[in-house]
Amino acid sequence: MLSPVQKCLVVMVLALLPLSCTKMRQWAGPGQGNVAFETLPSKDSIPLKWGNLVSVTTSPAATYGFELWFQDEQGNLRMAVYDLLTNTLHPNARFIPRR
Repeated sequence: MLSPVQKCLVVMVLALLPLSCTKMRQWAGPGQGNVAFETLPSKDSIPLKWGNLVSVTTSPAATYGFELWFQDEQGNLRMAVYDLLTNTLHPNARFIPRR
């Protein structure tokens, strides 16, 4: 068994352990946050005013989805999602302005 000194140390560690914890940062839920949504005017094309395609990325959460990143002449970024399985563009795109 534990000696009285060891028992005292265990109790002290358990008593002081909550003091070492810090509150975790709260994340915005899905669809919330400060990045603006923009609706695609057409479901089968990307508007020319969005500029050039600058990158294509994937997300582990969306196995067959691709994120298409466009940059216009002002430097603003837009991200549209293309679903390979359904061969469709998601109607809501993300708009990230440059200031």
